[in-house]
Amino acid sequence: MNKPITKAVILAAGWGTRLLPATKSIAKPMLPIVDRPAIDYIIQDLVDAGIQDIIIVGKQSFDQIETYLDRNLELEHMLTSENKTDYLKAITKFNDIHFTFVRQGQMGGPGDAVMAAHHLIKDEDAVVVFYSDDIAYPRTCIKAMLAQYQEHPGAYVSLQKMPLEKIHNYGVVAVESDVSDRLKKLKAIVEKPARAEAPSQLAVMTPNIVTREVVEILAKRPKLNQKDHSILSPAIGEAIGICPVYGYLAEEEWVETGNKLGLLKAQ
Repeated sequence: MNKPITKAVILAAGWGTRLLPATKSIAKPMLPIVDRPAIDYIIQDLVDAGIQDIIIVGKQSFDQIETYLDRNLELEHMLTSENKTDYLKAITKFNDIHFTFVRQGQMGGPGDAVMAAHHLIKDEDAVVVFYSDDIAYPRTCIKAMLAQYQEHPGAYVSLQKMPLEKIHNYGVVAVESDVSDRLKKLKAIVEKPARAEAPSQLAVMTPNIVTREVVEILAKRPKLNQKDHSILSPAIGEAIGICPVYGYLAEEEWVETGNKLGLLKAQ
């Protein structure tokens, strides 16, 4: 059996321009979905899947996320004294999780954000990578993906079937073979193809499982500029032939909370 994956990287460095003016003063991952910030849902899924070590890569000022995940002993004491156990559980549920915060500096896209945490993940066989604004209902497919990784080690992307009129907005996979109804072995990832050139309707989403081989590919690339937003999935595609690369077709409804409509749908 493969060594279990216990470490994850959450990419939380975006400016959230599509949600201005709210994100001028509120970090995008901290925008509330009912009574919890968006990043809380992602962390909860990771913890439920067995992840105990979470690295959050953010821009130069993301103190709100740090404060949210830090302990507030005074508040805990008040809730304990007033026997408000449900609220107490809600604010202490991540107390035993190890968080590391890394500042990306100049933002250069998801691949560059992963490399900001290179010193923390370079010795890992594989890590989970999440965007901070991608959530799914009832929850993400990461637990199922980690179970598949134990049987079929390699790099992974999660997949959603997209209508053809939207397919040009995403990385799209070419499937080599079906391992099962949901697990696909991949032969290529095509970044934002024209509708007529799309190899399938299966679009790349997060979470991803990034192997050491993918990290090494990213490490060899030159420093990127901030327009290179799509560098992570091509790097995973470049690993095809070096290590197995799989796509897991999620059954959950994927919602991107980094835009107005997605945030509204998530409520």
